[in-house]
Amino acid sequence: MNTIFQKDNIGLGKRKRAIARVFLVPGDGVITINKISGERYLQYNTNYLNSIWSPLKKLNLRNQFNIIAIVKGGGLT
Repeated sequence: MNTIFQKDNIGLGKRKRAIARVFLVPGDGVITINKISGERYLQYNTNYLNSIWSPLKKLNLRNQFNIIAIVKGGGLT
């Protein structure tokens, strides 16, 4: 799995002391946050999940990519 995480395939977000690294990789439409299922990590909150998937839904690419996020700091939102 280390070969997927190349410097060109990363999205980096920072706010105050929180840092999120997000990878968009070919797959079957699964969200993984800190090695935990995205649904479980976000406590099955449909608003959070819909906001994550909305860009890929607009492009009809939801079932073609997986989202892998590594987050540190900040809260749930």
